[in-house]
Amino acid sequence: MTSRHASRTRTSTQNYDHLIKLILIGDEGTGKSSLMSRFCDQHFSHSYVATIGVDFKIRTIEAADGARIKMQMWDTAGQERFNSITKSFYRGAHVLVVVYDVTNRDSFRHTTKWLSGCLDVTGPQLPKCLIGNKADLSRIRQVDTEEGQSFADKHGMFFAETSAKEDINVSSVFEEMASQYVKTVQANMNHRPTSYNEKISRPVHGGEEAFNDGAGSCWSLIFSKLAHLFSSKGDPQRGSSSSSSSSIVDREKYRERVVQGS
Repeated sequence: MTSRHASRTRTSTQNYDHLIKLILIGDEGTGKSSLMSRFCDQHFSHSYVATIGVDFKIRTIEAADGARIKMQMWDTAGQERFNSITKSFYRGAHVLVVVYDVTNRDSFRHTTKWLSGCLDVTGPQLPKCLIGNKADLSRIRQVDTEEGQSFADKHGMFFAETSAKEDINVSSVFEEMASQYVKTVQANMNHRPTSYNEKISRPVHGGEEAFNDGAGSCWSLIFSKLAHLFSSKGDPQRGSSSSSSSSIVDREKYRERVVQGS
């Protein structure tokens, strides 16, 4: 992954192995800020303050394999008037979390809009999660768990219901998404060519360059120059195009003599 490959080797100047940019999106009032505060600060506020533009917090966690993961969590405003601002923060995201309120069916219906709007910027490849927040308010629930799970399955998303107020599933969800991102990075690294010989053994198709990487392009350029040199050797004044044409004529004359001789 690209900044995408935020995964990196730890040095003496940094105290983490992976840096992850996680974006929280969804309607206003779904509890995105509360989820972020609960996870990063172990704090929940009963007063509601709408996010203006974007807000962010940082928390470093330790994975099961001992790797340290620094999570940059970006909380985006859910109001329409901030859409042009918040979309600019989607770029470079490694993990996407869409949040709806289980007591507000409209917020669930709008998850399609939020998801497609973000993926238009980031692309579909990043790990995605759907969160149904305020699960503690079961008496006034409007969205069943099965509906949320079905939507998540349809769009290839991890799903969970949470309560920022009661601290239900909050840490486990974000830790799971961090783990999914690290696994994606490691899988991509494992599928890369492991040797130089493996890189230069790819065939050429349709006369195009054999390689997409820098080394392959270099070799293709060398072969192209050599071909140009030899093709223009017979008549250096006329260049490769004329030499190629004359050689084709010579071959045709040779074929005619062979046919006549037979």
